[in-house]
Amino acid sequence: MLSAFGKKTYIDEENLDQAINSLERQGYIKVKYEDENVYCIILIKKEIEEKREKKSSLSLIYLLTAIASFLGGFIGAIASRFI
Repeated sequence: MLSAFGKKTYIDEENLDQAINSLERQGYIKVKYEDENVYCIILIKKEIEEKREKKSSLSLIYLLTAIASFLGGFIGAIASRFI
């Protein structure tokens, strides 16, 4: 894995370990297992999960808006009968 960085980038085993741990803490990867020189890494699609959360919150907002609109129209129709 270190050879993938090329000669211009200086990275040793300790820096690589810190980078992998940082990515794991942030939720971008999951380390399934590691040996001395071998890492088994699973990529996590964090942005897709964030989009799902936004979509579910938007759905709730649309539902509440529709209910409020219906109730407002209903109350307005009842009020117009008495005026």
